[in-house]
Amino acid sequence: MLVAVPCEEPSPNAPISPHFGRAKYFCIFDGRSRRFIENPGAKSARRSGVLAANALVREGVNVVIAKSVGPNSGRILEASGIRIIITDARTPEEAVRELNLRVFYFMRYIDELHREHKLEYKIRKLKRRPSENLERIVRKFYEEVRLGSPILVEGKHDVSALEEAFGFGNYVIINRKRRTLRSVLLESVTLFGRRQIVLTDLDKKGNELARKITEILYEFGAFPVLKYRNMLKLLNVTFVENITKKAHEIKAMLRIIDVKTEPWPEFV
Repeated sequence: MLVAVPCEEPSPNAPISPHFGRAKYFCIFDGRSRRFIENPGAKSARRSGVLAANALVREGVNVVIAKSVGPNSGRILEASGIRIIITDARTPEEAVRELNLRVFYFMRYIDELHREHKLEYKIRKLKRRPSENLERIVRKFYEEVRLGSPILVEGKHDVSALEEAFGFGNYVIINRKRRTLRSVLLESVTLFGRRQIVLTDLDKKGNELARKITEILYEFGAFPVLKYRNMLKLLNVTFVENITKKAHEIKAMLRIIDVKTEPWPEFV
């Protein structure tokens, strides 16, 4: 397996370049051996990411580890079957070491899921908790929204419902025309970081989508958060867009005054 990492100098301990297309070199690891190639897009005024991606495709690279990858170069890499992993590592050597650990834990994770059927049927096994737990998880989700955590939802109606109940936040719509699921998730990880909250519907389609999202995020080295799907179950809501029916109840838990229904206090 060939792994490419953009770097500033031809050394495995050199700093990883923050810009994929503008990196001076690519460090290519093949098992224990390594070699360096110059990036043809480093000195290009335009389409540097495209030139860099095409160069790695010609080299037969299987995995790219970078701090960020642009949409154009990302589409070329994905079309060629090259996996993209976003990293916080400082050097190529450290990035590859982290990759080896991620592959180990990911394979163990997949084996466990296939053995115990946890991923697809996890929501079915959730037991109804006391009402005070519902209030606690609603408050935690509200804190996530206020902190700007990325929340992955299926469509624009889900975004409207969440905005009505919890306010504005970083809601990421994953079902987009002319965009693959992998490209949307890669963009979200690049913009908002590796911790991604998954809030898909609780129907069969939503559970399958949550499974796919989880697998792709693990490939990117990201960390999917699925626990807030339990909030929908506790609210007796199957579809995220139906949260609007529970907006008043949620605001009561959060002690939020709705200016449309609550009168302003009179001052004497």
